[in-house]
Amino acid sequence: AVFYDKSFYLHLLHPGTGAQIGFLLPELSNQPAFLHAKAVSDGLVITLEVADAKVALESARQMTLEFVMQYTEEAWGQNHFMVRDPAGLVIDIVEHTEALSN
Repeated sequence: AVFYDKSFYLHLLHPGTGAQIGFLLPELSNQPAFLHAKAVSDGLVITLEVADAKVALESARQMTLEFVMQYTEEAWGQNHFMVRDPAGLVIDIVEHTEALSN
């Protein structure tokens, strides 16, 4: 995250590719009317891949993002956590790793 203010906006930037995505809180008075509607977030998860989920986790903690799932190391080869953006969308921050063998 390069900018976060829980009262209106979250902006994410991929440091390697420069890919960016922003999330706005709905119904802000300074937005055009077509942006006022709240996105339907039930069952929707946006996944962003990172090189190091622990580094991203520390950044998210420093920005006091709202966590909906704590950091987890999955046996199938993912380290990840989930946060909620100001408009209610869930963002899964994922680092792909080797799957654990049985």
